Amino acid sequence: MVPRFKVYGECTSLLLGRVYEPRGFFARARGLIARAELDFQEGMLFKRCNSVHMCFMSRSIDIVFVGKDFVITSVVSEALPFRFYRDPDASHTLECRSGASFFHNIKVGHQLTLEEF
Repeated sequence: MVPRFKVYGECTSLLLGRVYEPRGFFARARGLIARAELDFQEGMLFKRCNSVHMCFMSRSIDIVFVGKDFVITSVVSEALPFRFYRDPDASHTLECRSGASFFHNIKVGHQLTLEEF
């Protein structure tokens, strides 16, 4: 899978330099299952998705739920394997390495900006 986006936070600071977007049913269902751990500059963006399953995951991740305008609606730090997470106010979901939301100071209400490669 090839990175498609960069994600910038408040004050145009680069948060994630390599964001992947899985396309198709099976790629979206697989997500991060059986993949190498992401580094702090990587993430996976699921457009038109407000819920995440952690079935068959071997490690925790951070989940950032964002609205249509890419304002953060909620953040789940260290989401545990074999759980389900949902935010009814979200339109998109950004998954990143566990601890990345703390490392990048990602907070509810912050505006994210996507830059496509």
